[in-house]
Amino acid sequence: MSTIDPNQRYVEPLQGTGLSLFVVSIVGGIVSLIVVGLRTLVRIQGRSFSLDDGLMLGGLVVYIVDVALACVGALSGLGTRNEDMSPIMMMESMKYLMIWMMLYVIGLCLVKLSICFTTLRIATTMPTLRIGVYVLMGLTVATFVTTFIGILLLCRPVEANWDQSIILEGRGECSPMSAMLGLSYTSTASTIATDLACAVLPAIILWRTQMKLSKKIMVSTILSFGSFASISTMIRTPYIDYYNRPTEDLAFHIANIPLWSNIETAVGLIAGSLPALRQLVMRHSSPKATAHSATGDTRGLDPAASAGLVTIGGSGAAVRSKDRRALKSVYDIDEAEEGDWTRLDEDNNSDKESTVPIRGIRKDTTFEMSSLPGKGGIQ
Repeated sequence: MSTIDPNQRYVEPLQGTGLSLFVVSIVGGIVSLIVVGLRTLVRIQGRSFSLDDGLMLGGLVVYIVDVALACVGALSGLGTRNEDMSPIMMMESMKYLMIWMMLYVIGLCLVKLSICFTTLRIATTMPTLRIGVYVLMGLTVATFVTTFIGILLLCRPVEANWDQSIILEGRGECSPMSAMLGLSYTSTASTIATDLACAVLPAIILWRTQMKLSKKIMVSTILSFGSFASISTMIRTPYIDYYNRPTEDLAFHIANIPLWSNIETAVGLIAGSLPALRQLVMRHSSPKATAHSATGDTRGLDPAASAGLVTIGGSGAAVRSKDRRALKSVYDIDEAEEGDWTRLDEDNNSDKESTVPIRGIRKDTTFEMSSLPGKGGIQ
């Protein structure tokens, strides 16, 4: 401490854990911004922007603010040893850490809720799995509320979390360190469980459909990428114990928590948005593939599942808005216009007794069956 200017506010230069926190946060923020931005663009252009897209976009906004806080925190001393920090840097680094922590739980909650709502939209015919998703949503919200309120109540006033002079002067008080550790470990355990569930539940739904093995492997790969979020949470867990040893380079060790947490949130944003970009990829594929994508391409799916299955890259609104346009891309226009074709919709339903709306086209064709000469039966 003797070689550091007492009025110094920023680390010069960044190195070690502080540099890692700064660089990883920037990269995660940029990649997340691109991926979620493309997802939002695709949904708006397809007029299928819904609640899950809004939640994911909200999670991105909060995450970008969190990235900025992590970078400023690194510049202020997070990831730096005590001997290389001034008293001002020690206080400022802890302040940015606490603010980052409160926003982190908000952003992660929004991302997980977005994934849950997407899963609910897919599993329309799977009541058991839908119950599991609702339980997951309840656990996610409960974890967020408990952690957020717990952070606010650790010290009264909140400024006492980073300004020790308030405690020393008797103008505030803090809960025992055991409360902080208990809150952190409980939140971490719940986060790991919900991270894994957000990856496993969609995998179960899609694996039950009768699609090609290659497509199942592709989808499983994307979902396994999402499970890396829980691995990031596990990696950061041992560093929680350093809260109990504040004099042992606390800012240096504790920087690993925002480092791996920012990776976790970025993975959630990217993995939750990649399937929605399927529409963007299909636009640049062959016309035949595009036509199949526009109609939902539910061939080969189990009838019970496909009845309520919306492709993970789209939404019901998008499929309904494209079904009629897709007909002219699947069938040649001249060929489709030959013969007595009749368009079916809700207003022109040939089966007036049916309560199920029918969409599409119909052609009545008469077949004549006769016996061929020299043969003894109907051919």
